[in-house]
Amino acid sequence: MSVASYHGIGLMSGNSLDGLDICYAEFLGNPSSDVWSYRIIKVKTIDYSEKWWIRLKNSHRTSGPDLIKLHADFGRFIGQEVKSFIESEDIKELDFVACNGHTAFHQPGNGLSFSLGDGERIVTFIDCPLVTNFRGKDIELGGHGRPLVAMADPYLYQEYDFCLNLGGFAYMSFEGKAHDICPCNMLLNYLARIQNESALFDKDGELAKSGEILAPLRQQLNSITYYKQSRPKSLCREWFDKEVLPLLDYKTWSIKDMLRTSVAHIIDEICQAVELFLLEATSVPAPRAGGKRKMLVTGGGAHNLFLVKCLTERLSTLDVKIVEYDRDEYTLDYKEALVYAFLGMRCLLGLPNISKDVTGGKDNIVAGSIHVPPHHSKPVLSIK
Repeated sequence: MSVASYHGIGLMSGNSLDGLDICYAEFLGNPSSDVWSYRIIKVKTIDYSEKWWIRLKNSHRTSGPDLIKLHADFGRFIGQEVKSFIESEDIKELDFVACNGHTAFHQPGNGLSFSLGDGERIVTFIDCPLVTNFRGKDIELGGHGRPLVAMADPYLYQEYDFCLNLGGFAYMSFEGKAHDICPCNMLLNYLARIQNESALFDKDGELAKSGEILAPLRQQLNSITYYKQSRPKSLCREWFDKEVLPLLDYKTWSIKDMLRTSVAHIIDEICQAVELFLLEATSVPAPRAGGKRKMLVTGGGAHNLFLVKCLTERLSTLDVKIVEYDRDEYTLDYKEALVYAFLGMRCLLGLPNISKDVTGGKDNIVAGSIHVPPHHSKPVLSIK
């Protein structure tokens, strides 16, 4: 069986607003058998300036011409940064780039989701096909269009029972199914920044560690209606602003206590999701060697030592163990950017990259808008 090689760049800008992640990787596999492996070759994170941080943070409140201008400006910003990355890393082999942009608003119930970063602007800076807009088609077919990154777990991370990502929102996959669980870094970073304007996050969870759990706030957070809804379901910044922020009482509670309570809330919802996945499974997998089911944890929250410690302790009561990823040094921080590259490759190869079991759509589909460079005369991508 012949093995094909495809080189791509994946781009990721998340709700935690910690920068633009760029991941250059090689995918090895056979499109006919649909079996794949990967290796990450180069990575980089572009930190957002204060101006970009504010523009992206408030994008869901922007309307009309200002939103269109932001869409164009961010596309130009992405294109310039990708071009600089390609040149500085002297990348010669590059079949495609993939990017879902930065989510401005996400309302699948209204048939809407919009991500900043105009693909036709981005592609003017590169010399290969670009894939964007992975959500639109699935939403039109009744799906939620997310969590997109969970689509790759059955292909690239089969050795794990659970794949958990601790980003702006926490989301998790199990046996090909997935959903957004709760706010994570979006909530923790928000509180940390109120405590200290110059702080982007609560380093190692030290501030949260010094606080105490507020029982009333924990109960209010855990009682949010979303957590009682069945899959498919997904979260967005508009929901966070409406449902979570009003519960934070700065006059009554300290930031460190609200941070500690937020950590408890995140763990409560993750463990509840684990229990639900196991309950819904047609055949619950037996614990692996060592008596525990394996969980891969990625995303910025994986660096929050206090959060991970508390989560590890709670998961042990459910026979689940967080397993450190040891294939490479990049996946923990760049899995989302890597997966966008994987989804882009699948789009260009005509392989399904959206699973109805994850999004709740009508079918497994090939999704993504393909953009071609201005002077590109080659076929978009052919099966090798």
